Amino acid sequence: MRRRSIIVGVIAIVLLAGAFLFYLFHFKDNGGQALATVNGERITVDHFNQELSKIKEPNKGIFKENPAKFLETLIMKALVLQEATKQGAQPGKEDKGEDALVQEFLEKKFSSPPTVSKEELAAFYEIYKDRMEGKTLEQVAPMIEQVIQQQKQEEEYVRYLQELRSNAAIEINQGRLKGLAEKPAELATNTEEELSKALKSDRPVLVDFGSNSCIPCRQLRPMPASTAFGSCRP
Repeated sequence: MRRRSIIVGVIAIVLLAGAFLFYLFHFKDNGGQALATVNGERITVDHFNQELSKIKEPNKGIFKENPAKFLETLIMKALVLQEATKQGAQPGKEDKGEDALVQEFLEKKFSSPPTVSKEELAAFYEIYKDRMEGKTLEQVAPMIEQVIQQQKQEEEYVRYLQELRSNAAIEINQGRLKGLAEKPAELATNTEEELSKALKSDRPVLVDFGSNSCIPCRQLRPMPASTAFGSCRP
């Protein structure tokens, strides 16, 4: 009888421990759950929120409404860090953070300026000749060369990142990602249904066309009266 009671007690303890672990990993530790994996490396919800907290408005608001856009930047950062690590770079070494390491790696990789041919210089000059204030090709050639080099370097940079992403094993938890999205501000009308409803009303309608992903548009949004004028006190 005593042996049976001990067995029942052990089973109860095991069940209690299992319930605790279930709570710990499925409820209490949601922030530690993977939002995405990049070649086996996890990007957790906590990491996502931590990096988002470093962003200033209005970009932060854009990313809160469209978290997939910000997650993509974290994925690309993870890919570049993985490439840098393969070549011996280490975050924290010589007091270098991840952002500094990414910047240093890309600057080193694209340190050699692209070549610009005489034909490219001449073609650019012909297109923008009316903006050269009467200067000859020889006079503005160094400036044109710098502009074309910068454009080419940006194109090389984009191709490199696209290649990294296409060759990577990336998994995104769309359910968790969707759960992070915040609704746009009440003063921002975002759907055709909302516009159609407003136009069908008997009241005058003032339409301000803009985009939630446009920074100047967000900066020019109307402010709620309570925010604009504060609260009145007797």
